Amino acid sequence: MDICLELKNVKSKGFTLLEILIVIAVIGIIMAITIPNFMGRKPAEERKNNIAELNSLLHFGWQNALEEQKIYKVKFDTKKNIFSLETTTGIQEKGKPTFKPVPTTYTETSFEWPENLEIRQFIIEGNNEFATGAKDAVWFFIMPDGLSQDIIINFIDSQDPLPDGKMRQIGLVLNPFTIQFKEYDSFQK
Repeated sequence: MDICLELKNVKSKGFTLLEILIVIAVIGIIMAITIPNFMGRKPAEERKNNIAELNSLLHFGWQNALEEQKIYKVKFDTKKNIFSLETTTGIQEKGKPTFKPVPTTYTETSFEWPENLEIRQFIIEGNNEFATGAKDAVWFFIMPDGLSQDIIINFIDSQDPLPDGKMRQIGLVLNPFTIQFKEYDSFQK
């Protein structure tokens, strides 16, 4: 009888299989949530985000051009890799309008184009602006009627090579009516 009482008073000092499985499941769920946050974003996602940012800038310029009935200039600074939006000042020099950065407090009107997205061709109305030599800036216009020039930007993504090791070629074609770029998996003409 004393042996039975002693066995009833002995407490388990280990874990049950069920407890171990629950802990493993909880750790797995936590890792599934946190590991993607520690890993860098994929180059394709970053590229799509940059193109979306460019399209947002263009949409903002398009809306303002229509509302204010002014010409807007989308400028790419090739030295600093910055796209920016400018508007006419109303002052003309030598018969051409002058431009200034768009003043705003709630929307970014310039953003940095990543260096890994190396622009090879900037084609405006059929002319490759980069073919005539190094330029400090290239630009195109959004007109007061909501239309734009025909624009093609061909670039490579040096962080997202193809499986065969070649650089990934991307072409952006601007729809002159919707003022939005569409992405293609090859250079465009």
